[in-house]
Parts: sequence; C-alpha cells; structure tokens
Amino acid sequence: MFRFLAIAQMNKGSKKYMILNMITALIGNVSTLLSPLFIGYAVEAMKGKNNVNFEVVTKYLMLSGLLYAIGSLLLWLSNLFAEFYAIQVTSNYKEFIYKEILESEYKGLYPLSSGDVMMKLSLQMDMVYEAFKYFLVHFIPGVTTLIFTVIMLLSLNYLFALTVFLMVPILIFYTRKSTQNVTKYFMETHHLQGKLSDIAEEGFSQYELYKAYQYENHAYQNFKNYEVLRFKANEKSYFLSSLNNPSFRLISNISYLLLGVLFAVLNLNNIEVKVGTFTTILVYGTMFFRPINELSNFTSQFLLASTAYKNINDLLYTLAKESDGTFEKDIEGNVEFKKVNFSYKETEPLISNFNLKVRKGSKIGIVGKTGAGKTTIANLLLRFYKVQSGEILLDNININEYKNEIIRHQIGLILQKPWLFRGTIFDNISYGVPNATLDQVIEASKLAGCHDFIKNFKDGYDTVYDDNDGLMSQGQKQLITIARAILLNPKIIIIDEATSYVDSLMEKEISDAFKVVMKNKTTFMIAHRLKTVMDADCIIVMDDGKIKEIGTHDELIQLNGYYKTLFDAQV
Repeated sequence: MFRFLAIAQMNKGSKKYMILNMITALIGNVSTLLSPLFIGYAVEAMKGKNNVNFEVVTKYLMLSGLLYAIGSLLLWLSNLFAEFYAIQVTSNYKEFIYKEILESEYKGLYPLSSGDVMMKLSLQMDMVYEAFKYFLVHFIPGVTTLIFTVIMLLSLNYLFALTVFLMVPILIFYTRKSTQNVTKYFMETHHLQGKLSDIAEEGFSQYELYKAYQYENHAYQNFKNYEVLRFKANEKSYFLSSLNNPSFRLISNISYLLLGVLFAVLNLNNIEVKVGTFTTILVYGTMFFRPINELSNFTSQFLLASTAYKNINDLLYTLAKESDGTFEKDIEGNVEFKKVNFSYKETEPLISNFNLKVRKGSKIGIVGKTGAGKTTIANLLLRFYKVQSGEILLDNININEYKNEIIRHQIGLILQKPWLFRGTIFDNISYGVPNATLDQVIEASKLAGCHDFIKNFKDGYDTVYDDNDGLMSQGQKQLITIARAILLNPKIIIIDEATSYVDSLMEKEISDAFKVVMKNKTTFMIAHRLKTVMDADCIIVMDDGKIKEIGTHDELIQLNGYYKTLFDAQV
C-alpha cells in the first residue's frame, strides 16, 4: 500500500481533485448507507392490509429515494475526481521518470534496450494507473462501507450480524486462493507480453536482414509460439477472474438464506423481529458483501501494479544522477589526457595509461581496429563516462570541474549515423541553439553545403522531416548535422566515422563541409577510412586501448609499422 502512497505524493496540480474526491465520497457513501434505514421505517409503517400509514410510508420512501439519488450523484462525481486525480498523478510520475532518464549518467541507460524502457514507461505505467484509479474509486469507499455496515448490523441485531459474518472466513479463504492463481497467470501473461515486444522490436529493426536471409517464417513461428503461450495464460487468468463474481453471489445468497431461516426460527419461538428491521438487515447484508468483492478484485490489480512499480523503480535505481561541476568558463580547446585508465567492465580493461596532449585548433585523427577504444576516447571527452584513474584536462582544468552545460555546448558531435528528429529542418539545424534566427540557420546551411537542396523542398526550411518519408539521403542528412555543428560553433569537434554510410561523391561534399566546421577548432576524427585523416596534424593509432603509433600520415608511412599495414590494406 505504501507504494500507492509514494505515487500519491506526486500530486502537483491535482490536490483539489483528491480533496473533492474525499468530500464527495464521504457524503455520497453516508447518503447511500443511510437510505436502507428509511426503507425499514417505511416497511414498519405498513402493519397490515388495512393498516398502512401512507403519509409515513411516502415520506420515508421519498427520503430514501432522495438519499439514494444524492449518493449516486456524489459517488459519480467522486469517481470522476478520482479519475482526474489518478491521471494527473500518474502523468506527473511519467514526467518524473522521463526526467530521471534524461538526467542520468549515460552508462546507466546504455545497456538497456529501448523496448524494455518503453514498456516500463507505457505498459507498466498503465498497470500502475489502473490500480491507482481502482484504489481511489473502490478501496477507500469500500472500507468506509464495510465499517459502517458492520456497525449498523450489530446495532440492529447482533444474531443476524453474526450470521452475516459467518461467511467472512469462507470469503477470505476463497479470495486468497483465487488471488494466488489469478496473479500467477497474470504475471505469466505480462512476462510473455514483454517477450513478444522484444521479438516485434527485433523484427522491425532487422526487417531487411529478415528479408535477405529468408528468416520471415522462422520469426513468425517464434512470435506465434509465444503468442499461443500468452493467449493460454491470459485465458486462464480471465477464466479464474470471471469466477469471482458468481462465487461471491453464491456465498452472499447462502447468507441471505441463513438470515431467512434465522428470522423464521426466532419468530416461531416468539422472539419478535420486526419486518422493517429484517428488511434493513438484508439491505445492509448486501452492502456488506459488495466491498469485499471489490477489494478481492483489487488484490490482483494491486499485486500486478506493485510488481510494475518495482520494475520501474529498479530502472530508476540503475540510473545514477549525472554529476555536474561548477566551473563555467568557456573552453579554448586545449585538451590533455594524463595517465587515463578506463573500462566498461572492471574485469575487462579497455583504455590503459593513455596520454595525449592536444593544442587548440589541432586536427587529430584516431584510427585502429574495431574495439581498439577509439569511440571510447570520444565518450570520455564528452563526459558520458568518468575515467577510473588519471584525468582529462580542458585548458589545464579537470573536465569534471566544468558544468555539463559548458561541456555539451562547446564540444560538438557528428555521429557515424546522422540523427534527425521529427520536426522542421529549421528546428533540426537550430537544435542546441534555440534562439537562432533564420538568417543564421541559412548561413550555416550554406557553409555545410545543404542550402541548395533544402530550398528546393516545397516548404524550404519549414519542411517537416520524418524518417519514414525518404525525403533525404543519408549523405544529405549528414550535411544537416554538419550545419547544426557549424551553427553551434563549438570549440572542440568530434567526428565519429561520419562518412561510413555515403558514396564517394557525397563523401567529397561532406569532406568539404568538414573543412568548414573544423576551421580553427580542435578536432578529433575517428575513422576506419584512413584517407579521411591523411591531412590531420597528428594521427593516433590505437590498439587494445593504448597508443601503438603516433605521428603525421607521412611519418607513420615511413615508420613502416601498424598504420602502414592498415593503409596498404585499404589502398
């Protein structure tokens, strides 16, 4: 239960709904619960065929009807306010989770699949929402009803009250068994749903490979097998759930039968029980069983929601908050790695005793085989990860002392696969410079060599980009990201295999754009194609996380070592 209380604390902008929910639920419940008393009084006013006080009967029935009407209206409003409150609170919770993800350290999110994260943000949050709403709508009013009916039954006649209570142990036993079985199959369904999501995500992301290797039938059969298992588990859970209502009706009907027998026995033994009182007891007996039924239904939802809540919190637990420095001075572009050691896993060292000093405005090429640690150097410079030992200095100041805003704003990144989001081309280029003008964006685009094809689009810079519309080639997308970097105007540029996805003609255009973006900036070019770094001021050849060779292209060729072997292989 404390988990719902924890969620309820995220009630910014929704407290009024909770207050209104509690007021309307309380008054509505009291109105509904008082109504049977007046029905009993009305019955008492009908003493025989020719002895009916119609004025009293009419008064009590009208009063009872009015209380029912008021109660129904207020309980409807209470449910509505509960719905609004649950929507707002869970919405706040989703925003909180997303903010935590965005502000977390890169290393915490990197190992997680997007499908796993999205399932926690959508499917599992929906489970939490449904249980939270049910809790507000049924749990609190249900407990109130239960307490009130117990008090009323005991005050009316303790023998009849005890007869009603005889069914409670049976209900508790049944509820426990039913909940265990239903929860078991619900959890199995939930687990299999996650498997299906993973399979579907893999299918969409690897669609071309599936086609190329004729994997469609195997993938379909795999999906079908899991779907059959999910269907069977779901079928069992809903079948067992469907037994709850008829089982409760059977138990409550047995209770009514016992009440009728007791009423007859007492009257036959000259222990008078008024018909009006008995009528009221029957109504309160019905009310007594209803919240027990609702609470039993809530148990399964609560267990599932608790598991979902735990899974979400486990995600948050893995995401350590990204630390931030306090130094706000702009970067000039001098970089130094001093005895840097780093590993993604403690047992697998990657960067070992790495030393490198780079003057501002220098162009550094980083080459080596896959897994040599090239991209890791960029990740460390962007402070996505922290070094285990040693230090990275920017202008002779430890990188950890800088504010993240300074690091990210003054170190530009152009990735191997160009990243554009759904939005206008203007928004994509001005990403990171929110106050940029159209003239500034156009100027950056001209320098990057993408203005000409952008202006040919129907809406120009207002054209909305969608990754699925085939509007631009990979090379054109890369030119857009270069325009973005030019507009950002950082002091340090990291270019990570940025020509890998383009043909030779487009590679020439991109290389020309790089010359513009790299001008007077400290540049780190990570490359497999060695010809892209031939004119670098210094080329670092990495192997197993260490600098194997270092020098200009000509110096490394003359060295006749590892670099020359790589170069000759590509030529």
